[in-house]
Amino acid sequence: MNEANEIKKYIDSKQRVILHALPGMGKTYYSLKMSNLYKVCVHFDCEVDFPYFEDMLNAYRDGIQTFMELLITFCDVNPQFEESILFIFENIECSEIFYNDLFPIFKELDYKMLMSMNVKNKSLSKVIADSFIYTIRPISFKDFFSGSEGEWPEEIISGHLSMGKEVPYLIHRNCMRLMEDYLVTGGIPEAYNVYSVSDNPEEDVKSIHEKYKYYVLEKLLEHSDISEASKLRCRQIVDSLADQMLEGSYSRFMLGKIRDGITISQYDEALNFLVDNHFLIKICQENKPGQFKLFFYDCGMAFDILLQRSNKKKIRRDFASVSSIIYQNFLAQETVKAGLDASYWKSMYTAVVDAVINLNGKQLAFKLFNQNDLRGRSLDEFSKSHPNAYLIKLSGENLGQNGKYFLLPVYAISCMANSNFRKLFLNVVERLNE
Repeated sequence: MNEANEIKKYIDSKQRVILHALPGMGKTYYSLKMSNLYKVCVHFDCEVDFPYFEDMLNAYRDGIQTFMELLITFCDVNPQFEESILFIFENIECSEIFYNDLFPIFKELDYKMLMSMNVKNKSLSKVIADSFIYTIRPISFKDFFSGSEGEWPEEIISGHLSMGKEVPYLIHRNCMRLMEDYLVTGGIPEAYNVYSVSDNPEEDVKSIHEKYKYYVLEKLLEHSDISEASKLRCRQIVDSLADQMLEGSYSRFMLGKIRDGITISQYDEALNFLVDNHFLIKICQENKPGQFKLFFYDCGMAFDILLQRSNKKKIRRDFASVSSIIYQNFLAQETVKAGLDASYWKSMYTAVVDAVINLNGKQLAFKLFNQNDLRGRSLDEFSKSHPNAYLIKLSGENLGQNGKYFLLPVYAISCMANSNFRKLFLNVVERLNE
């Protein structure tokens, strides 16, 4: 089911749906798609349209009532539209008139509503509580592949997985080639559109990332209701994250590297804001939620942010030198997009497992590997305290088994969004470990 049809399904069953996404992730695109799926659509952008008549509504005490009466009269006179009329309100965080006055009336009348927001604010708490939140994230590798090469070969991957065979060489090679393109392009829709038509995609995509680099964060902060001190701390966290990811041994995010003497409580509001609004992804250490890693919302954006920070620090970096951390960012993105609750594991020393996922009571441990070095020391260390866990090596290698390890090509993690694939994968690794 494509995303537009899924959103419509929720509108028809939930009545009130909020699209929550970062600026540039496609909220307006999906709003316009929805307007074509209903016979009648009333569409407002609270940031652009409402300022023109907010003064009028405030000036006349019955302005809002009159406005609503006109809409109700329209529905009464045209009962054939009652089930097929949709009210769309974009950027709802930008208008007090909407969330204080209009929304309660719409809720009482039970009209179908599609709303969108960049920022979860406290002022929107009642709207959020009475609506279904649909999160739009960057384009996944699966969709990136489909848009670039045609049909995503999930059935082929699943079929060969079930038979215990490698993915056909040409398909495997093509997936790995597109994987590298995706890691530096990412899933911001405008970056993908440029990549697909440009004669010079590397430079053109870089210019898109340059535009979004500061715009997205500043747009979030502009309409947020967090304190000015927390807005400053948001910027500090983002800059420090890039520096810590560049260090080469990123095992957890350390607030102390922002400034000596910092406590987590001082940065709670800023950190929660960045994670709740999907600018950063937070992956906690297993059984130690106070220790965590942070990743950027998009691997392509992360790549360009890291290159920019390395140039600022006069450290030479290219894709090869940051590929390990970009792959980690990709893994975090894909597990979140698939709705999987992942943690990571770290020993007392240097052993790290990148993702620990529980599926149907079974524990899967994923470790990213360089294709030229598939030694499993971290997984071996992990298995000492988790003897029943299934050990999976993610790399550029094809499907297969290496002793107690299952080999999974890194692109196949995108299949985990499909519940049928997860079930099949679990059955296969269980069978191989009998």
